[in-house]
Amino acid sequence: MRTTALIGCVLCALSLSAGSSAVIDGLLQRVLPYDHDRIEYVIDESTDSPGRFTLGCDGRKVHISGDSPLSVAKGLNHYLNHHAGVNICWNMMAGRLPERLEEFPAYIRRASVPLRYYLNFCTQSYSMAFWDWERWEKELDLMALHGINMPLVTVGFENVWQTMLRNQGFGDKEIVSFLPGPAYFGWFYMNNLTGWGGPLPESWMEKRHELARKVFMRMGEYGMTPVVPGYSGMTPEGSDQGMWCGFKRPGLTVDYDELVSNAADYYAAVDTLYGDVLHTRYFAIDPFHEGGSLPEGLDPALYVKKLWEGLRRYSPHGVWVVQHWQDNPKTFLTHTIPGDSLIILDLHGDSRCDTVCGGNSTDGTGRPHLWVWNSLNNYGGNVGLFGRISAILGSVQEAMTDREHNRLAGIGAIPEGIENNPMLFDLLYELPWLDRPLALDEWLGIYAAARYGVKAGSHEHGVAKSVWRTLADGILDCRATAQQGCTESVLMMRPAAMPGSVSSWASSTWYWNKDSLLNAAYRLLSLAPRLGDSPNYLYDLVDITRQCVADRAHTVLSRYADADSCGRRRLGKEFMCLLGLQDSLLATVADFRVGRWIEQARSLGNSPEEKDLYERNARMLITTWGDRVQADEGGLHDYANRETNGLLKYYYAPRWQYFFDNAGTDTDWFGRFEWPFVTGETTPYGILVADPEGDSVERVAVALKYLRDN
Repeated sequence: MRTTALIGCVLCALSLSAGSSAVIDGLLQRVLPYDHDRIEYVIDESTDSPGRFTLGCDGRKVHISGDSPLSVAKGLNHYLNHHAGVNICWNMMAGRLPERLEEFPAYIRRASVPLRYYLNFCTQSYSMAFWDWERWEKELDLMALHGINMPLVTVGFENVWQTMLRNQGFGDKEIVSFLPGPAYFGWFYMNNLTGWGGPLPESWMEKRHELARKVFMRMGEYGMTPVVPGYSGMTPEGSDQGMWCGFKRPGLTVDYDELVSNAADYYAAVDTLYGDVLHTRYFAIDPFHEGGSLPEGLDPALYVKKLWEGLRRYSPHGVWVVQHWQDNPKTFLTHTIPGDSLIILDLHGDSRCDTVCGGNSTDGTGRPHLWVWNSLNNYGGNVGLFGRISAILGSVQEAMTDREHNRLAGIGAIPEGIENNPMLFDLLYELPWLDRPLALDEWLGIYAAARYGVKAGSHEHGVAKSVWRTLADGILDCRATAQQGCTESVLMMRPAAMPGSVSSWASSTWYWNKDSLLNAAYRLLSLAPRLGDSPNYLYDLVDITRQCVADRAHTVLSRYADADSCGRRRLGKEFMCLLGLQDSLLATVADFRVGRWIEQARSLGNSPEEKDLYERNARMLITTWGDRVQADEGGLHDYANRETNGLLKYYYAPRWQYFFDNAGTDTDWFGRFEWPFVTGETTPYGILVADPEGDSVERVAVALKYLRDN
């Protein structure tokens, strides 16, 4: 056949290394456990055009060639989504190919940008703090399938700090008082805090070191080049740089010679621990993140120059990576680091749509720095449907069109929390690999077919596509540029008589049509007889219904302030009924149970004491965030709120019940309800579990009937 001949011509001259094939073999066996032998691939590592795959099918086998294992993995995912009706995502990491493979001639896809970035320092804590190797391996597979080649990784760098400080003569007591607890390393590496949530047991350090080596090895096998924390001047005995949200910031080294020496010690520790498995030249460094006070007499430009000198002594071709967030990076940094050696991560890509942000930042000679456009669509790991589809498509296309002039180096996702809104994740990482601008309606049809494994053109496909069209035109297309992440559910508010924000910096708006979303939930429910066993279907069905329940709670609370005493009693009961309904609904899917987060934490402990320490960290981060000072005066309470089963029942419901029972009387929410939950006084440690309970379809039907009848 012509198809077979064409594929044969493409593949016959390609070479294959044993190491490269092993990582793809493993990926295929995990993602397609029953069909991996129906995929044939070849890796040609000799090409001078990185980021390319060729894909075709002769009706018997799928044939993929790529210039790296990463390109082959991306080619595999392209096949699964566009031809096989399979969508691999956080809630479904394996699938099956159709019995009959569609035949099609080989075609080529090339990446339009060299860098595909992923993750935020906050993600390392809000989502990834308690991951073991099994969970990390799944995420690495997901990264590879989406062509991500520049992920941020901080795992194991607590070991770097421990090694460095021991070599400098610090004692173990000083070190454990400097390093934070397991849930708080994201802000340690951003120079925001030290010590909080600890002390870390030595068993944690041993496990993290072993885990980090596995992660870096797998990244190297795929061909990813991670971004890792560089040295930014922290030291246990440094000069004061003020406070961050109620936490004392770490001290900074102000002696410039000592700064270079400390940098050498830090990078020596990196080399000692991971030099044989960590292959990168990207180092994330931001010594003045989110404000802070500069120690008296410190010259910030000279400070940056010395940090740069320390990095380049270790890595002669090292690249400084920094986030564009608030007013960072400042000119004392951008005018010091040469244009080709600084990559600016624009965190405002889909909110401000400022596509030339990185290009406008120069090294003082007028030459723009390299930059990466990023979508920051989640804050705090909050649960909620949210996106800016129009902004993403328009802004990314504009940036790519003028890439040569504005020096766009890549695009990426930089959420504070993951495992939510998977459609936005798929959409974003599709963009660099298309051969023409994305037509949203066509892509939604492809996505709906793959997401639920339904045949294009079928009744089920038409219904599923209509649901996603409703989401894409409504709740997944927020036009409020100031809004940070999803609209927070009022079920999680500190009680008040009117709807407001859950966290201090949220600016929630209810910008979508609630009736349209409710109708979409009903349409999706109608597919249960055909799709009821699909993890993707059940996740989406519960997620959309969850949003509808939260919408109704907002409506109920909106009426509370103006009601008379009788009306308030009735509205309070209805509100609590919705809260219980929501908790029961979310219990049916592990992804929506706080017990999943808690069990991840406890599973890493070697003793009851360690398990309790990790659970305390896990509970605290997503509720009070810190102690009373940080929660209230620092404004961090409920920043990482989660609309999840268990948290609704044991944390949010008691606050609301007290409010309604006491006619809206204010109280000390932190002391009466929040801190006792963190410490296990009101809800003992170890009882919040991950195993789902109940039938998702049945409980969705109950919830939707309640919403329609009331």
